[in-house]
Amino acid sequence: MNPVFVQVCGGESAIHVKNVGHVDGNEIVIESLEVWGFGSTGKVNRLRTFIAPPGDIELDPFFSKLDSK
Repeated sequence: MNPVFVQVCGGESAIHVKNVGHVDGNEIVIESLEVWGFGSTGKVNRLRTFIAPPGDIELDPFFSKLDSK
């Protein structure tokens, strides 16, 4: 997790992150936008992540689920 930009406001922060990892021996970079929420004790109590997966690598189906709820 490599933060590119962090903006904190009250009990939340918005972060642009470059996530670097390896799949089948190849390095991949997935950029994400994340919104972190913090409770009164300063602990994370909410996290939302938005990603655009790379087109040439199949990610676990969990990351592609669309929930209509």
